[in-house]
Amino acid sequence: MAEKEVKLPDKINSGKNTCTADKVDVLLNGFYLDLKISHVYQFELNLIGERAFQRNGCDEIKLIELAKGPKNDESKESRRRLCWQLYKQLLEQHSDFFGTDKFIFVYDCASLLYCLRDLNMQAGQKLEFIINVNNNMLDERTRSYARNLTTVKAFLFRTDVVVDLRSSSATYASGDQTAMHFLELLTSQRVFDGEKHYCFRNKIYEENSAIKLKDDPRILKSGMQKNIRMVGDNIENAKPLLQIDPKKSAFFPGCSLIDFVCDFVGVNPRDLEKTIWQREHIWNQANKQVKGLVLQTLHLKDNQVSFSNAGLTKDPADSIYFECKGKRISVTNYFAEHYQLIIRYRRLPCVIKRSPKGDSYYPLETLKIWQGQRVPIEKQTPQLTEQMIRNCQIIPSQLPKEIEEQRRGAEISSTDNYFRAHNIKFDSRMVVQQANVLFPPAIQYNKRDVVEPDQRGKLDWRMTGRGIDQRTYLRPMEWPRRAAAIIVQGSISRDVCLTFCKQLCATAESRGMAGANFGKYDEWAETNIEYVEQRFKQLRDERCQFIMFFAEGKRKAHAGDFHHVAKLMEQRYRIITQHIGPDMAKKGAGMANGGPGGAAMVRENILLKTNLKLGGINYGLITSQAFMRIARIGEDILGNEWLNSGRMFFGIDMSHAPPQNLFERQRGVAPTIPTVVGMAYTMGKYVLSMRGTYWMQPARQAQIKPENLHQFIENIKEALLLYERANGKFPKHLIVYKGGASEGEFKHVAYWEGGSFLKACNLISQERQIDYQPALTIVVCQRQSNYRVIPARVDSRARAMEQNVQPGTVVDKGVMSATLTEFLLVGHKALQGTAQPVRCTVVLEHRSSAVQSKAIPLDELENMTYALCYGHGICCMPTALPAPLYEAGELAKRGRNNWKTHTNEGDIMRNSPTSSATDYESHRATAFDRVSAELKPKFDTKFWA
Repeated sequence: MAEKEVKLPDKINSGKNTCTADKVDVLLNGFYLDLKISHVYQFELNLIGERAFQRNGCDEIKLIELAKGPKNDESKESRRRLCWQLYKQLLEQHSDFFGTDKFIFVYDCASLLYCLRDLNMQAGQKLEFIINVNNNMLDERTRSYARNLTTVKAFLFRTDVVVDLRSSSATYASGDQTAMHFLELLTSQRVFDGEKHYCFRNKIYEENSAIKLKDDPRILKSGMQKNIRMVGDNIENAKPLLQIDPKKSAFFPGCSLIDFVCDFVGVNPRDLEKTIWQREHIWNQANKQVKGLVLQTLHLKDNQVSFSNAGLTKDPADSIYFECKGKRISVTNYFAEHYQLIIRYRRLPCVIKRSPKGDSYYPLETLKIWQGQRVPIEKQTPQLTEQMIRNCQIIPSQLPKEIEEQRRGAEISSTDNYFRAHNIKFDSRMVVQQANVLFPPAIQYNKRDVVEPDQRGKLDWRMTGRGIDQRTYLRPMEWPRRAAAIIVQGSISRDVCLTFCKQLCATAESRGMAGANFGKYDEWAETNIEYVEQRFKQLRDERCQFIMFFAEGKRKAHAGDFHHVAKLMEQRYRIITQHIGPDMAKKGAGMANGGPGGAAMVRENILLKTNLKLGGINYGLITSQAFMRIARIGEDILGNEWLNSGRMFFGIDMSHAPPQNLFERQRGVAPTIPTVVGMAYTMGKYVLSMRGTYWMQPARQAQIKPENLHQFIENIKEALLLYERANGKFPKHLIVYKGGASEGEFKHVAYWEGGSFLKACNLISQERQIDYQPALTIVVCQRQSNYRVIPARVDSRARAMEQNVQPGTVVDKGVMSATLTEFLLVGHKALQGTAQPVRCTVVLEHRSSAVQSKAIPLDELENMTYALCYGHGICCMPTALPAPLYEAGELAKRGRNNWKTHTNEGDIMRNSPTSSATDYESHRATAFDRVSAELKPKFDTKFWA
């Protein structure tokens, strides 16, 4: 069976008698569409430009597909606007063929055109039209993109696709997304026509929006992400739902390049002329930000030039020379002679423009940044991320207003001419749906110490407060006999360190961790990798088992941070480490604001991590008494059935490398930075008893590709063998939570990743000579889904936390997939902004002939998934994701940081034995596997806690 032939599991709805703590009405960010027309016709529309040029003294014509080109934001937006403006000219100039009603057409600004009429064309027929380009109808952006075009031809091809809108639910059930694609385009036509937005697929941002940031020249723009989903409890009553999710994203400002660079590094141009050469990190910061940006010249009299920046030069403008008309000339003198332009800041670097004819150099003051370019993840600083998060936190009472503002800005309405022409009714009321509030598990510290939720499902199991001084962990670990406390670069005083450690050890003893003591105190003067590795070697030789560091460095973002260096050394020398920031140490020692209660809470939170790192279990999850009363059962169904020892839970998540820049793509350079896969798994009855690993695969892959399955299969097999060693038997049911997969990748996950689990089980069967065929369930969890859920009635005067839905809120009716088993879960408590639910979809339910069990009932799956949100263990709050998946994400991040530190920011060829081209490719082919093996975790505890 091939991947495309995979049949995803049939939809299972929840039962009528679900045991819940509450039922509430919730408001979702969706709007129903009512389709009245029967069908639309699909065409391909290709716009081809002819550009004249000379070669060897002869005139030639170059054909250009105007919808294709570089993938940077500026080029994509310019092409989109050019195609739309040429499309409008096509309809106007050839109205005898297309008619005068432009609203019967829907265009994607690339190659697809839909029409209510067949235009008297047969399927397979192709027509050609000439567009007499009117430059006065083009704006500055598109005019420069269309420069030197002599002719534009439009080729219209009638495909054999007729989109049946009245039967769209049936075609959707068969996997055909054409109707959904058409509706997404229809709801974007006004955005395309208004030219007041930047459009990146289904993300749309207001061109004139500019939210200023503190101490950062970059800006935020408001916008939205929208999409169409076919929803319903079954395919017979399914209907399309338009989702609108307000967004904000960071953009580079449309300003002069020199102003941006100076504002970013925080100095004026004159001072920058000195500091950029005196401090290497200043040049690195500036180069990282501007490299890859599309810039436009300012000094030309006519027809300014745009190009993608290849980076900054390593020399100032007045020191860069090149050959021009038989003589050597500096960049500054060239601009003075050819453009009569005196460069004011001669000691600043130049921007490099690369071309087949050779490199060109532009002083910073001769360029500006094209507006409309987003700040990619790799260029986002922690300070920017913090401000983005703060600006994006929309409280529930404000969310409907934000959605309405974006809807009106995009002119999505039944009264719009496009909607009228297609006879589509738009319900402007946000969808209201009933949700269930599930009971959380009870928290078991020991047989006589169980924390129960109240009747409404609220649970508080913090380790501080009255009456819990004698509370002990479910399985406290004995403190390592050889433990060291290290102060790094004087981050705290020795007095603070001694006070903190003394109080921490006393708290650890009270929680059951016997022998808590630090036998060694030391101070390290440096943080570079060579120094830190030497000190780790010394501690290893002294048989040190645990190191607690007091150091800065957890908030920074480069591979040289002490935190990342220490975690790499942790793997190399197999010594468990814990990093405490100086502020936390002072709070925990009672030497900062917060009082005794705050100090105790800090120490408790630190010890929750410590006990897990050392192999302990902080608490267990059991069925609450409130649930048992309502369900009328007398047994622990959560511990004995849903999370029982016959089930093994896996989490799989990924940390992706940044995309390659334009020059790397044009040169065909193979990515040297991998995608890192993290995998966590439970080890028995207690879900907090978890192990995990990570490995590397080729970059920018959201799935595990067939060619990379050998590592995946081997790690699954290793996990199953560890489980068997710990429990004396293999698990009967494998339940996998997979992160980061989109709807279009569901079949890939079911076929390849599901197949890998089955392959690992087959290998065990062969090696052990047993018939091992466990049940297998795979659930894809989408953290970044477009769904938003708020109470139907919100008190705008309440705090954000009180305005949000309660943890355990589940939506599984009406607004979910009409064909797949799925539900929305708000597992966490949203302290700020609006809670973002996780969309959980079952993509595989495998049962062999030897397994008689049926698919997991939806009620059970929901309760089980929510209970796992309480399995993180290092804080007394539930997480948004089930614990195995949350931990897999943490492992992927740890693997990413270890990779960056080990390979010097991802340069896998740093340790290459040779530089020849042949050996380079040979070395690269095995680099991912080699470094995965070198960095493979070797601990049998939850070391990453």
